Amino acid sequence: MKSSSEQLYEEEIRSLKDEIKMLEEQHADMEHSGTLYSEEHYHSTLASLRGKSKKDSTKQQAFAALKTKLDSLEAELKQQSQMSGYVLTNYSKKTLEKSHIKVLQQHRLSGRCHFLAFQIEFQLMEVQMEATVSTTVTDLNIVVESSEFTDMSAFVSRAEDTKSLLLFFRTLKSFMDWCVHRKRTLLHFKVG
Repeated sequence: MKSSSEQLYEEEIRSLKDEIKMLEEQHADMEHSGTLYSEEHYHSTLASLRGKSKKDSTKQQAFAALKTKLDSLEAELKQQSQMSGYVLTNYSKKTLEKSHIKVLQQHRLSGRCHFLAFQIEFQLMEVQMEATVSTTVTDLNIVVESSEFTDMSAFVSRAEDTKSLLLFFRTLKSFMDWCVHRKRTLLHFKVG
């Protein structure tokens, strides 16, 4: 028979073998889970470096959609400017008075029609009566930067007196179209 010391050593060897086996399994589990974490971490880091993470891709999609819409609006504005001859360069609106019945707003805009620059400041009053809204221009100031057109001041005064923006824009457009046509005609006959 085996001596008691030999049995003790054999039991300890088995115990150590079991412990080694258990530690190897734990190590394999940790290595496997560590590898998964590392790969996942690696992919997410790589994606964020490329700007392709899920959050970034939704932001990029939203940005792309806004850029597309902005490009479309700019093209439409350019087309309208070419058709109308007006290019607006600045616009601002300020609410002066507001109640449940009446709204008074001050508008300022500047731009040009062909080559003639203008600035307009007007107040617009909206009054709500039952189911209808009445809108009127209460104050109109027009500045036209024209040193070569002396008869422009009479036209501007008339538009300011009648407080008619429609009169101003229609007449200015007709006048400027006529001026452009006249310049082209004179250039045609100009001897070079």
